[in-house]
Amino acid sequence: VNVKGASETGKLGIIVTVIQLGTIFALISAGLLTMNNNPDWNSNFMANFAPIGIGGIVAAMGLTFIAFEGYEIIVQTGEEVKNPKKNIPRAIFISLTLVVLLYCLVAFVSIGAISPNDTGGIPVWNFIGQNGDLGISKAAEIFLPYGSFVILAGGIVSCLAALNATTYSSARVAFAMGRHYDLPHQLSNIHHKFKTPYVATIISAII
Repeated sequence: VNVKGASETGKLGIIVTVIQLGTIFALISAGLLTMNNNPDWNSNFMANFAPIGIGGIVAAMGLTFIAFEGYEIIVQTGEEVKNPKKNIPRAIFISLTLVVLLYCLVAFVSIGAISPNDTGGIPVWNFIGQNGDLGISKAAEIFLPYGSFVILAGGIVSCLAALNATTYSSARVAFAMGRHYDLPHQLSNIHHKFKTPYVATIISAII
């Protein structure tokens, strides 16, 4: 797909994104419905907002950047995007805004839709934190039918999306470095039909 060009890669990306968004909206919708049926949902937010103090916030923010890895890929499409001066900044700001909004909604319903009775009396924030990477999955099991499976499926699709985007990105970096002889010049070869850096793409995909 990447060898055929940015347009085909984008079309695949749209399909994968629709599946990802379906998973996220299923989680958010189920959480909001559960909260609507529980008049005491806001009690989960009434406790100390920063239960482990400023140190906990700083520790969490130290990991937050991981969730935003990959935005540089938007910039690396510069040579293959129509009107990049206008469209690249627009793509970055729109995607950042939507992703932050969705992350906040997922966190909001994951905390609000669970009762301390569901966690064995453990505060909800603590329950999610103790489960680490599986925190949201464990929360989804409580208020979303087949929640764990839905989150797992969404995670697999997200990995495929990341793999596709990383292949695209690394191929363009290798292509640019090959063009400037910082890597073997063969990496800058362009496919005669698709007009893409096919050598760099194939090698990136193999790696």
